[in-house]
Amino acid sequence: MTSSSSVSFPVLVEVVQKYNTEGLIKFLRNEETLKEIHFNKTFFKRLYDEEIMGHLFLKLTRQEFREFRMKIRPALELEEFVENLSMYNNYEQVFLH
Repeated sequence: MTSSSSVSFPVLVEVVQKYNTEGLIKFLRNEETLKEIHFNKTFFKRLYDEEIMGHLFLKLTRQEFREFRMKIRPALELEEFVENLSMYNNYEQVFLH
């Protein structure tokens, strides 16, 4: 899976980890692989209010996305996206270093 600019997962993980809250929100709004996920205004406001930065976003779960008032389907899809990023990052750390 790649982003809209054909960036591979290891690069994407490193980039997402470094985002401040505003950068994270911009990324989520523009990431091609997330276009099918409906983000409501409350979701982005909550990210901003809670000062969630990229490295913290990668730790969020479906339940926390639900607390951000996401419906179950988009929460599951977003959790899967985060898990895939994290899984690829863990694979890189264990097997390629």
